[in-house]
Amino acid sequence: MFSTPLPRLRTACDRERVVGCELLAQFMRESRYRHLAIAGMKAGIVIFCFGYVNASWLLVWFAAGIGTIAYRLSVEKHYVRLNAFSSMQEQEEFIRALKPVYALHAAIWGVSTLFYFDGLPTSNQYACGLIMACISALPLRSAALVPELLRLFMNILFSVTAACVVVATMTSLINANGTAPVTGPAWISHYLFAIVPVFQWWLLRSVGLRVYANQRRQYEVQYDLESKEEQARALAESKTRFIAAAAHDLRQPVMALSIYADQLLERPTEHVMLAPRIAKASNAVVHLFDSLFDLANLDSGKVHLRIEPVSVRELLAELVHQFESVANAKAICLKVHHVDTVISTDAVRFRRMLANVISNAIKYSAPQTTVRIMATHVEDALRIEVADQGFGIPQAEQARVFEEFYRVSHPNHTGEDGVGLGLSIVSRLAKLLQCEIEFKSVEGKGTRVSFSMQYREERHQGPQTSFGVG
Repeated sequence: MFSTPLPRLRTACDRERVVGCELLAQFMRESRYRHLAIAGMKAGIVIFCFGYVNASWLLVWFAAGIGTIAYRLSVEKHYVRLNAFSSMQEQEEFIRALKPVYALHAAIWGVSTLFYFDGLPTSNQYACGLIMACISALPLRSAALVPELLRLFMNILFSVTAACVVVATMTSLINANGTAPVTGPAWISHYLFAIVPVFQWWLLRSVGLRVYANQRRQYEVQYDLESKEEQARALAESKTRFIAAAAHDLRQPVMALSIYADQLLERPTEHVMLAPRIAKASNAVVHLFDSLFDLANLDSGKVHLRIEPVSVRELLAELVHQFESVANAKAICLKVHHVDTVISTDAVRFRRMLANVISNAIKYSAPQTTVRIMATHVEDALRIEVADQGFGIPQAEQARVFEEFYRVSHPNHTGEDGVGLGLSIVSRLAKLLQCEIEFKSVEGKGTRVSFSMQYREERHQGPQTSFGVG
């Protein structure tokens, strides 16, 4: 499990941030005890060089190394205390703060080459070289998790080491002053040892970057698995809530139909009063099944469209006529502004998309308010907007209004609830019909949903099939 809290709605930025935070957390765990080992290896260099190198220079070098370690510890503790890995900006600031520390640390180790190269007995030289090999390999467990620090440390360490080897070699040749040429073990120390840092730099840098890539891939896979698991759990929970809500919504009209049927059998003379109630209950059942069938068809990924010319004026007039009685029953005024234009689209699905939005606008509006339906020209597109003066939707819930099975709860809404499929179907239909959908809502003031559809004269009329909508 990740130590970093995972957001509910995740994006690619969230994935990058969480993975980066986990890499830095592991970096800090790996560096917990390495400072003691580094200090011990510095002491080893001093011991092997003592008696052959100026003691003052060794003391200054050792003190500079210990001071760098102390400063690095203070930087790391400062950021750990602040818990400063929760955002990408804070992670970058932490890495920037460590860069000069790693640069100084690498330079100090590189300078130590001047102490032991060609100035000590061969055994002492190889002992110091072994310590340097350990120092260069040590970042593979920590700095490799932060590639910027790894590259900086490796580049400076081996650049300074190579420069010191060249300086020591040139100094040795100048001091020889015409004596016998360098041969035997001394030749190995002067020339072959100069090649070792270059090979070691390439090898350790390549291995370090591979360690980083593998560890990062591991955290990314873990993140994706946990995300999928939470999505599956959330989907299962939403399906369960949906089934319960659908069963509840279906149970009410079915029970009403049963009661009205029994009353009609017992009192046939009351058919005039019972018939409208039976029709209303039947319509509720039909509406629920229509929503379920719409969702199933869209989820199938294969939808047949019938593109034909559609008069915007006639379409909006039909919709107003359809919802006028419902709006009047709630004392809601329907106002429509249309343009006399024709678009090429699937008339049935385009009408259903608008009907779902208008139905929601009326359902969630208070009495004595207005629902406006406006069609306008915007450049080369038709824009249809449905605006209400209802309760509005809280900002925290607006990102989820188009999710399947999601219903916005509002304490002032006492009307009949749906099953949370209306806007999900609207979103899918908009994608199917190549409409751009825009949603804006202010809590306490109302909601506005608008659709923009380009005028496409080249769009073929007649039956078509659209894939991948669901």
